[in-house]
Amino acid sequence: MLTITTEGTRLRLAGELDIYAMADLHGHLQQRLAAGGLTALDLAKVERIDGAGVQLLWWLRGQLEHHGVALTLENLDGPVRDALKFVRFPGVAS
Repeated sequence: MLTITTEGTRLRLAGELDIYAMADLHGHLQQRLAAGGLTALDLAKVERIDGAGVQLLWWLRGQLEHHGVALTLENLDGPVRDALKFVRFPGVAS
């Protein structure tokens, strides 16, 4: 299960960023993108990420870049950092 908390232009995610959370999260992100108020994701409390979660982060990065906004991923640790390093996600040091 994934919980989403909004704090200004930042979203705090907690739980599992996996295929089961994608429909709800994608819808939430689309609403935030339409409103123009998203610049950062705090991933400190994300316990697990799968390929669908990684793909969603790539999609979000592309959407924001299309509007001239850089995505900031905050508090990368453990399995999330490892997964993003593995796919060479921009901004994640190896």
